[in-house]
Amino acid sequence: SFITAYSISENTLSKGKEYDEVILCQFDKNVYEGEPIGKIGITKEGKIYYIAKLNNKTFMVTGDEEQTQFADLDAYSVTEDKSGKFAYVAKDTGSFMNPGGNFVVYGNERYKSFYSIYNLITDDNGNAIYLASDYSADFFPQRVMMGNKAISKTYNGGIYNLTLTPDGKLYYIANETKGKAENYESFLVYDGKEHKKYLFVMNPKIYPGNRIVYTAQISEDRYAVVEGTKEIPIGKK
Repeated sequence: SFITAYSISENTLSKGKEYDEVILCQFDKNVYEGEPIGKIGITKEGKIYYIAKLNNKTFMVTGDEEQTQFADLDAYSVTEDKSGKFAYVAKDTGSFMNPGGNFVVYGNERYKSFYSIYNLITDDNGNAIYLASDYSADFFPQRVMMGNKAISKTYNGGIYNLTLTPDGKLYYIANETKGKAENYESFLVYDGKEHKKYLFVMNPKIYPGNRIVYTAQISEDRYAVVEGTKEIPIGKK
């Protein structure tokens, strides 16, 4: 596999280096049904970027420059911050078909390993923020990490929709078990503060003034649109 470039001004084709495999790692930020389709990335400096595999090693390529080699690299995790620095999730051994040994790489920094890592984002202060999971046979324990530091408690039901507001505050949906292991409570966490607990919370949206609005299931047949402490019923099942 290789990348071919066409120069419009010179009307010429140029062939890039050949690899065992080229993986496109820029994805549209839309909701997909099925597998997202990658495309060739363009850095803020105008260089192309992609993932390459060669001789059982996997690495980022920016322009003609090959970056640090790993056993595997998660194409869906690749993100470029406002300064042009890349962050992604990688492994030293095995592939992402097998959990365990996942870690975040951000520029020249490498952070500690976890059983699994999700939802990698970067903030305007140069921090890599992500969800990290430990192994558990019964639950799905996750916490929010900033680099090597945990910035939330561990929620045994998992965390979803990790997002930054325009002014850099974190919000996400957390789930915890209630009583029996199969019963969960779901709630919004905004800027470190846990909000009211519901049966289920979904579709958080940020509006001007950092107003967060989401849908909550209050009981088996009651739903509401929630903003702060205000609940607007939206009917029954």
